Amino acid sequence: MWPVVKAAREKGFKLTQIADQLRIDGKIYTLEALDSLPAKIGGRGLGLTITEQYVLLSGRLSVFSKFHLSTFQIGGVTFS
Repeated sequence: MWPVVKAAREKGFKLTQIADQLRIDGKIYTLEALDSLPAKIGGRGLGLTITEQYVLLSGRLSVFSKFHLSTFQIGGVTFS
């Protein structure tokens, strides 16, 4: 939650944290709903860090992360 809190404060959002919930401008966000954050704070961009040398994908919110579950087929065999 810390990256979200930091981004919200830097962007001037009114923020309150209660345990694992954030109230940002009157709307409550839980850990499960972080992908619905306002775009200015991160929203679907969470888990993406871009540096001069690397693009880092992390956390279950990134579809390219090893923590994001997806189903795919190779040679008729389904993997998940």
